[in-house]
Amino acid sequence: MKPTHGSGVAVIDPETADAGSRLPEPEHGWTPRVRQPPDPASTPSLTARDAQGRSAKYGCPVANTEFLDLSRRLRAALTPADLDATLANITAAAVEVLPDVRYASITIRHADDRLETAAPTDDLICDLDAAQYELREGPCYHASTDSVHVTGPHLAADARWPRYAPVAVSAGVLAQAGIRLFDAEKSKGALNLYSEKEGVFGDLDALGELFSHQAAMAIDYAREITHLQQAVQTRQVIGQAVGVVMHKYAMDDARAFAFLTRLSSNSNTKLRIVAERLLEETSDDRSL
Repeated sequence: MKPTHGSGVAVIDPETADAGSRLPEPEHGWTPRVRQPPDPASTPSLTARDAQGRSAKYGCPVANTEFLDLSRRLRAALTPADLDATLANITAAAVEVLPDVRYASITIRHADDRLETAAPTDDLICDLDAAQYELREGPCYHASTDSVHVTGPHLAADARWPRYAPVAVSAGVLAQAGIRLFDAEKSKGALNLYSEKEGVFGDLDALGELFSHQAAMAIDYAREITHLQQAVQTRQVIGQAVGVVMHKYAMDDARAFAFLTRLSSNSNTKLRIVAERLLEETSDDRSL
């Protein structure tokens, strides 16, 4: 149990609680804490000089005013939300804000190298993403496995992906790009951009950097929200299980919680799982 200094609020991590720990008394309440999302009004935006420097550095033809406008629109579109909603906001913003993007999706590479498509803006993209996973080639595949940015402005004539390119072209996709979004310990993620116009995405570097930076900030905050939600759900499950043990064995809450932690320790099972199993058994007994 780790006290939050200066607040008097004790926060228990159910996954690491030991037999000497106990749940906070109900009347004390529980004060979850999470970093506040950045306020768009106070978030520094790119200056004209910044935009000009980035355009010159990457050879991007986007005018300064347009670059600044894209930055503002991205900040407005990538509103704070949980992880699933944030991924959907990212792909929707890509289609709305980035030039010539017709479809978008996100590829997540898990620790076991499994590839998964998230938040596609159209069902067509699921098939194209799946084709790249199966063939192990294409911008989507390479951006999620071994490259930061991958562009294919002319898929019909691109010799890098001899098996995938014909599949994309037959579906009406003539240009494609993959932008690495995040590189976490257990997963990697890439944004997949698809266009029906040939020759686009050749100068995506500056806009890609801008988009990936702002998307990464949104994903970081979304992870905090998701972890908090999971912690709240875990605490509720354990609290319900403590109530069952108190009623069944006529214990107070401290002894009931210690009983659950001993079960967890003796079986080498997470406390949350012990609580879930107890609640399932209780529900099954009531249904008989």
